[in-house]
Amino acid sequence: MSKNPPLAVISNGNKINLRERYLTLRESISLNELEKSSKDICDQLLNHFNFSNQNIHLFYPIEGKNEVNTWPIHHKLIKANQLHTSVYNSVSNQWDCVCFDANSAFVKKRYNVPVPDPFKHAKWDEIDIILMPLLCFDDYGNRIGYGKGIYDQICKCLNKSCVKIGLSFFEAHPNTIEIEKHDIPLDFCQTPLKLYKFNF
Repeated sequence: MSKNPPLAVISNGNKINLRERYLTLRESISLNELEKSSKDICDQLLNHFNFSNQNIHLFYPIEGKNEVNTWPIHHKLIKANQLHTSVYNSVSNQWDCVCFDANSAFVKKRYNVPVPDPFKHAKWDEIDIILMPLLCFDDYGNRIGYGKGIYDQICKCLNKSCVKIGLSFFEAHPNTIEIEKHDIPLDFCQTPLKLYKFNF
């Protein structure tokens, strides 16, 4: 039986208020706290999951945004796994899935997102595990992102067996996040303190 509650009455106020609140909280994190929490997230994630021989989609932190530093995860996984990330396609106005190897450098592109150079185009339905950024989440795996809808678009293209893992500096929000029909919940969320499991 699914743990998800019935579809809540749609109200953007809930998401907007929570997004603003957690953006402020994230901005208040010191550099030392950010690096320590990011390392704890990385260490716990690698202890909890077997990433061997998996196609893994990883997001990379945007400078100045106080996002989870995923570079330690990158360095741990790049030699033994096929890593993927997202690249904005200005022609289709969508985000393409790309893969790359350990020799690729990274350059800043749209929204200052780090992008590998060189890269090869790949297919979203090939991804086995996707690591997702977020601002906050609840006990049902509902997440609030940055409001651009990038991962809503991406999740629609993933295969049904793809494991969706959020990375968060903060523990689960105590109240249920109001959801909309297009929202796709996480399977797991890793924080510095624990791994949350959903839909199991």
